Amino acid sequence: MGFHGSYLAARMAPDALARALGLTLGLALGAADAGRPGEDWIARRSDGTWTVFFALEDDFDAGLDHDGRLAALAGEAEVLYCLPDAGTMTSLCSGWTGGRMTWRVWHDGLTGESAHLEVDGTPPPPFEAIRDRLLADQRRADADGATVDHMFDVPVALFEALTGFRHDTGPADGTFAAYYGVES
Repeated sequence: MGFHGSYLAARMAPDALARALGLTLGLALGAADAGRPGEDWIARRSDGTWTVFFALEDDFDAGLDHDGRLAALAGEAEVLYCLPDAGTMTSLCSGWTGGRMTWRVWHDGLTGESAHLEVDGTPPPPFEAIRDRLLADQRRADADGATVDHMFDVPVALFEALTGFRHDTGPADGTFAAYYGVES
């Protein structure tokens, strides 16, 4: 069983993001502590552009679009959301602003179509280069008879290109200035 969780980035301070999500900002963590098993956290990029919320459990992303939390948050700041589910090889990255979703990139590995990718709206410029590179990798893998799903990485790599964070590699040294534990 692979990773299942979610994360988002918003252009706001860590305490404001925690409040907007109905969370309490906890103690400051060291970079090594962020990402411990079972640990949800909020971190601010060193350059101040994004604050990332990382949730390992299903309780955050369950029904997120339906209950309006992303739309409400996007009414306050630009938001990026990523949901990688390695168990089903399904991944999603979406952009939100002005209280609504403005673009979405979604891969469903259960369709039986190795190159499946759905795009709504106009994703930011790194999207086309990421999609083209991973689609070429997928086509080579398919031609070789390999059972690998490169398209799963398109939404995840897009979130990483925009924010500097990816769940399976963690942030690069110095990418984030401060990490905080969070409590419900």
